[in-house]
Amino acid sequence: MSVDNSKENGEDKKDKKRYNNNNFNRSSNITKKFEGDCDDLKGHIYDCTDTRQADMFAKTNKKLAEYVGKTFKDFPGDMALLIKNLERPTFTIPTDPDATASETIKRIWEKKCDSYHKREEAIEENNKRLYALIMGQCTEVMKAKLQGLPVFDGIDSSLDGLQLLLAIKGIVYQFHSQKYLPHAVHEAVRRFYTLQQGKFMTAASYQEQFLSIIDVINSTGGGIGLHEGITSMIAIEESIDMSQLNNTEIKNIQQQAKNKYFATAFILGSDRTRYGRLIEEMENSYLQGKNIYPPNISAAYNLLANWKQDPRNIMRSIGPINDGVSFANIDEENIDNDEISLTTNSSMNTKKGKKSKGHIKCFKCNKMGHYANECLGNDTNEQTMMFMNGVSNEDEVNDNEDIVGYQFLQESSGTKIKRGQVPGKWILLDNQSTVDAFCNKSLLTNIRKSPTKMKIHCNAGVTSTNLIG
Repeated sequence: MSVDNSKENGEDKKDKKRYNNNNFNRSSNITKKFEGDCDDLKGHIYDCTDTRQADMFAKTNKKLAEYVGKTFKDFPGDMALLIKNLERPTFTIPTDPDATASETIKRIWEKKCDSYHKREEAIEENNKRLYALIMGQCTEVMKAKLQGLPVFDGIDSSLDGLQLLLAIKGIVYQFHSQKYLPHAVHEAVRRFYTLQQGKFMTAASYQEQFLSIIDVINSTGGGIGLHEGITSMIAIEESIDMSQLNNTEIKNIQQQAKNKYFATAFILGSDRTRYGRLIEEMENSYLQGKNIYPPNISAAYNLLANWKQDPRNIMRSIGPINDGVSFANIDEENIDNDEISLTTNSSMNTKKGKKSKGHIKCFKCNKMGHYANECLGNDTNEQTMMFMNGVSNEDEVNDNEDIVGYQFLQESSGTKIKRGQVPGKWILLDNQSTVDAFCNKSLLTNIRKSPTKMKIHCNAGVTSTNLIG
């Protein structure tokens, strides 16, 4: 007996098709992230819903200035300056020539007047083009905010790109409408003091973020960088009596103080891995009476951007960084030695080619077997810091042996060990472990053999021992 399932199969196909159509409609309704109308400015937008909206404004403005400087036809440099400084550039009106001027001088004057007129006309037209370009990079939320401003109708009717940028900046930096003003100022100042250049951040990106934070602080009504002590320092250095200065001269001194402060803060916030030696040189030079600190942010940026870092010079100054400590192998034949000596990579003592020092007498301790510069008798301050980590390396373990492995890592602490020898009174302790390593058998009692071996790793070699005490 056969059953006709064609109708049921038809219904299943319809349901499946309906399900697929619903999925397609659902995916097609997903809103894409707004990236602006201009393809060359893709991703650089003006928004007021992001917590980093001030940084976004600065980055978008910088990209916009670059784009306008490349694409606008007539006097694009003037428009790039307008966007960068957020003010219309001023052009010098040509001075009228004297009545007795030659025809050549008059002709040159006429050309200057024509150029002045063309620049004025060009900036008017380009400012209108800029208006349309900026609106295309504004999100819907930003457009709604702009349309709610009392001055927007005048900006829109005149197509004034500069005033539109200023209105956007006012919205972006208007923190008091969103947060309690002291709260907003404190957060902005805190960002300034906690700013650090990232490991992979370029000097240009670091400068851009640094200046953006300063701009945010000033725009919120806060202040930073002006310290009376720095102002007094400049006055003393230049032998200036502040009481004899007028307001303009005082402001100039205060601006110098702010520039020095910001330049120093910029340097101190740089990546210490790349510029740590630069900061040390500045500090050491000042101690020697030579001030090489940059006077302003531009000089500080040029210093970071052009700072030379040759790894070979670093190696010459600090020496090999992989000069570790290794344990000498110990077996039954040398159990009775007073100490187990340790050597460094640069001067490892091996059985092959090892020279005997039995005839050498030390003039510090009057004992035989070593030179005076190798004597550890009075070396109470020379030490190194070591950490021990449990390791398991199956490639090095014999199947027939039960071995416990430990690794000693040397950490630079500004002190040295003579000839790589560790003092005999040292105990290598492992935190939160019952296993510690001794290099002097006189510190232990009941020394005996263990059925298992302990393998000890360090950055200069590997050894093992089956002695416990």
